[in-house]
Amino acid sequence: MAPAQLPPAALGLPRRRRPRRGTLASDDWGYGPPQYLTPERVQLAADTLHRTTYDQLIQGVDPSELAKAEVYPQIWDSPASLEWASDLFTPLTAFFCGAASAGHAMLIRIA
Repeated sequence: MAPAQLPPAALGLPRRRRPRRGTLASDDWGYGPPQYLTPERVQLAADTLHRTTYDQLIQGVDPSELAKAEVYPQIWDSPASLEWASDLFTPLTAFFCGAASAGHAMLIRIA
């Protein structure tokens, strides 16, 4: 499978969860509880991100499908919306690579 086609689970990343409706209870995290990535999963994600360009990542992605699936953040109203995260991809890759080189695990929460 090409890097651009890897699902989030293959990178050890959390799937988006639909927020619950109503009053938030103390154990309600909205988009789901924090996800723990082992050092091995952090390394896998870092290696994959390092080998992948942003253009490869978004290749074949249809913004209308993201909107229909209610993928977070819900900004997928035009083809140009895929570019919103391009400036974040390099620092994200560096963050994962730094954590991986130190042998760190990660705790990820979507808020």
